[in-house]
Formats: sequence, C-alpha cells, structure tokens
Amino acid sequence: SITGVTIPTSVSQGSTFTIIVSIASSGTTGTISGSLTLPSGISCTPSGSQTISGTSASWSCSASVAGDYSNQITVSVSDQGGLSDSEQTGLIVLSPAALTASSVITSSSISAGSSTTLTIGVNNAGDSSTNFTITMNCPSGVSCSPSSVSSTSISGKSIVNTPITVTGTSAGTYTITATINGGNGQTLTTSKTLTVTSAGGGGEGGAGGGGGGLGGGVSGGAVGTTNVSEEIKTIASISAGGKTTVTITNAATFGIKTISIAVKNAVNNVQITVSKTTHPSGAADVVESAKGKVYKYIEIKKANIKDEDISAVTISVQVEKTWISSNNIDEDKVKLYRYDASSKTWTELSTVKTGSDANNVYYDATSPGLSIFAIAGMLKEGAAPPEEEKPTEKPTEQPTAPAADYTWLVILVILIIVAALGYYLYAKGFFATKKRKI
Repeated sequence: SITGVTIPTSVSQGSTFTIIVSIASSGTTGTISGSLTLPSGISCTPSGSQTISGTSASWSCSASVAGDYSNQITVSVSDQGGLSDSEQTGLIVLSPAALTASSVITSSSISAGSSTTLTIGVNNAGDSSTNFTITMNCPSGVSCSPSSVSSTSISGKSIVNTPITVTGTSAGTYTITATINGGNGQTLTTSKTLTVTSAGGGGEGGAGGGGGGLGGGVSGGAVGTTNVSEEIKTIASISAGGKTTVTITNAATFGIKTISIAVKNAVNNVQITVSKTTHPSGAADVVESAKGKVYKYIEIKKANIKDEDISAVTISVQVEKTWISSNNIDEDKVKLYRYDASSKTWTELSTVKTGSDANNVYYDATSPGLSIFAIAGMLKEGAAPPEEEKPTEKPTEQPTAPAADYTWLVILVILIIVAALGYYLYAKGFFATKKRKI
C-alpha cells in the first residue's frame, strides 16, 4: 500500500521536479510496480510502469504549461498477487513574470516653473514575482524627479505605481519616456507628451490616459485635474478582483472625500468625474421636509468601466458641523442616497459614521455603482424643521395725494376785490353823469 507521496506545492513553468512514492511492502506478492497518470502539460520519466525495489520509487518530471494541477496526478502501485493502491496528488505550475507598462500624466500642459505628476505603472500579469528598475528620459526643458528608480520588487498578479514629478523649465512641447528593465529580461517603454507654456501663460489641465497594463488592488494609482464645479480623476488600470481609491481634492465643495472602486473584471483608463448637481426634475423627495434636509446633491460619472465590471463602491462623505447644528440634524442619522433614474426614486445606502474633527463629521457609504447621489440628514427627535428663508417684502408704496387746486379761490378773491372797488367808486359818485350848463 502507499504510505505517502512527496511532491512540491508549486513550481515555475518550464522547471523540473520529482515525485516520490513510499510504500509498505509487507504482505505483497512478487514484483511491485508503480505508474503515474498525468494531465496534459506535465511529463515524467519513466513514462510507463517501473519496478519498485524496496519501499520507494521516484519519477523526474517537467511542467511545460502553467496551471493548477491540484489532485490531477494519480500515483498507482500493484503487485503480482493482485494487490493495488492509488493516491491522487498534484501541484501548481506558476506562469513566469510577464510585465507591461503604462503611464498617466496629471496635466498635459503646464506653465514654466510649475510641475505635474507622471505616474508610471508596471503590471505583472504572471504568477511569479520579479523586480524592475525605471530610467527616465526627460529632454532639456523639463526635469524629472526622481530621474531613476532602483530595483523594485513586484509580486505575481499585481501592479506597482511610481509617481514622477515633472517640472517645466522652458516653453516647448516635450516627450517624456520611462524605460522599465525587468528582472525577467523584459525591457519596456512608456511615454507621455507635455506642453510647457511661458510663465504666466497658464497651462491647460488634462488627464492623459495610460496605454493599458496596470492592474491590481493598489490605492493611490490615480491622478486627476480639478476645478470649482467639477473634478476629474483618471485611473490607469485596475486588475480583476482589484480595488483602487481616488482622493477628491475639493472635498468641501462636493462633500466627498474619497471614492474606492472594487472590480470584478480588469479595466483600463477609467475616468471618474465628480460634479455638483441639483434635485433631478420629477424625482421624488430624498427625505420628507418635515423630517430631514438635503446637504448636497452630487453626480459621479464614469467612463471606460461598466456597471457589470464593478463589485462595490465605497464613498467617503464629509458634512460640515455648522450645517448639522444650524439645521437641527442628528449627526448619527446622516445617510447617502442613490438616485434611480428609471423609477425617479432614491435608495438609502448603508452609511456608517467613521469619525469627526473640528469642522466635519465623516461617513462611509457602500453603493453598487455610480450615479447621482444626495447627502441628507434627519432632524433630531422633537426638533422643528428649519424655517424656510423668505424674501424680504418691499413695502407697498402709498399713492401720493394730488396737490390741492386753489385756482378757483384766487379767482373768487379777485372778483370780490373788483366788486368792492367798484362799489366804492360808485358810492363816491365816480360814475355819476355831470349836466352841462346852457
């Protein structure tokens, strides 16, 4: 009977290994022979049955195809008397390191004297680990820091992102190239173009997408550009089963600190856009006005990633303490809501308070995807809803009474004076006719 089988847990593709079978020979009859049943991709010698002398036998094997061969190798022994035994075993054959490289630049145009970040991503799609170095080729007119990166280890099925600070020293358009030398013998290059304008001329913000190859669950492998109403983040790549976190620069503007995206499928050149928005037309209320209030509406758009690629999204939210106190909000009842455009309704997401500081309270919410969101809080028990601000009413102007018309009075006075004067003259005989003497 078989008492044990010795085989390595894993080997590299193309390497050799040994399988040893141990047996108990007591009670056996005649010659004992042993054989192997092998999967495609593994070969051993001797290839057929071999005679076992003593209590063990061995086979020299090689693995030509990478894969998981657990429980796919069968060791069998038998004697001439009809006794037999078998045992299943196996191992994992690791694929060699297979490196690819890509790059992302924060801004494709900067002014002389300013800097941008070029992120070099090295992806190892193989199972075996290796190392690599990076050498930067930065032409005159720009400088790179660091100009080279010493030997860096990279595990199988993972990525390593390396940020390089690029500073513009004189106006012009430059191609910046990174050369990656892998410990497995590979040599790779990745390049980005940068325009440097004259000092004071201003540079255009823009995210330069990487050419594929980065993968794996490494946070911080994303760069982006910002403005007041919108912020764009570009992720070079996330490998299948990986997770990447982007940090929002204008957290106070959007009420969003970070966005972590976990994926089922590998994705490249992902773009995330965060912007302020308003209550969607025709949408239901997020919360009843008598019970709570909305802090902010935010829209998070995506490009080069599908809903079915996403396994989960964690959104870190921050809410100002002044807003919480002035609106009688219970800080333990602040939630993130996701909008469903098809039903025009809101879904409350699982939201957990994670901490606070002097100015803000922080929360983490889990969402199945990205869309329009609302941050809202419920009123404290017994608190009255905050009064709506009403526009100041302008006092109604009273009509001005028309000025009195005294014309008739003046005429009357004149007539009285004239009549009085006439009477006076008549009384004095001023109007009497004198008789002529003949």
